[in-house]
Amino acid sequence: MASAGEDRSRSRERREREQKDLERKETPVTDLTDLFTRLEARAEKRETQSKEDIARLIENNDGKWKQRLEEDRKELLRIQDEKTDMKLKQAEAKTNAEFEKIRKEIVDFTKERNNLNASEDYTTLLFGGLHDMTFEAADKWVKDQIKDKQLEEPSLVYHKGDDFNGKVFAVFSTEKVAEDVARRISIAKLKIGEEDIWCKRDLPLNQRVPKSFLLGLRRQLITWGLTGSNIRVKDDNSTVTVGGNPVLKATVAANRLALEWMSQDWKDWKELAESPEFKKLFEKAKNTLQRAAEAKGKGDGKGKKGD
Repeated sequence: MASAGEDRSRSRERREREQKDLERKETPVTDLTDLFTRLEARAEKRETQSKEDIARLIENNDGKWKQRLEEDRKELLRIQDEKTDMKLKQAEAKTNAEFEKIRKEIVDFTKERNNLNASEDYTTLLFGGLHDMTFEAADKWVKDQIKDKQLEEPSLVYHKGDDFNGKVFAVFSTEKVAEDVARRISIAKLKIGEEDIWCKRDLPLNQRVPKSFLLGLRRQLITWGLTGSNIRVKDDNSTVTVGGNPVLKATVAANRLALEWMSQDWKDWKELAESPEFKKLFEKAKNTLQRAAEAKGKGDGKGKKGD
């Protein structure tokens, strides 16, 4: 016995056959107008059927398409979030690196400033031009000159190194006293025989060595024929200028004399840098810094005598 489903299937097939039989049994076409009318009817029927099929297709797949669109949207958002996170991490790493660089520069600057402040002694004066004396005679001469001008006497007079080289250092109670002594001695224009006596504040090593090197270079350039009035040594930035143009900068870093050529023409002047005179000036600065470093390591930085 046939089931209900089989009966429905057979009924549908029968209806389809009957419809086809009816179409085959249509009356013959009488004229062109009749033909066009029938064709238009069929086209309209096909269009209606197509629209119905498309609507049914959309309806049947609407849920799937919405789900796919939602998945695509989430994927785009995920990719965008990953790119954003990567850019943020890169920017953060770059910022941290820049901050670390700035922090290191601040630390280095603070150390250098502290070392500079510690090495600057505004209460110590340097007297020179005493080569014809012993240290004891020079000690007495300096104190007598200061006393004669009714100025406060130094608390200590000493020289550096094992042998007296005509220079003595005098320590005063305050910076103001030291300034007054330097000014009065300079105004007096004192001499011992034919040698001029000079007095100035004792510069820290990292200023004194570059200045001494540049002054020595200036003297050498004048000896070679350059006009002395065109050559200047600027204390504020340890630079020598020729005709107003910066030529060479000298600084001390890690107990070494560092030279920075500021003119390409002078940098290319190999005869200067390779000359025995230039090398001698550089070697002298190098030895001074080396001795100072060794003395500091021994805890006897100034080699004071006369204590």
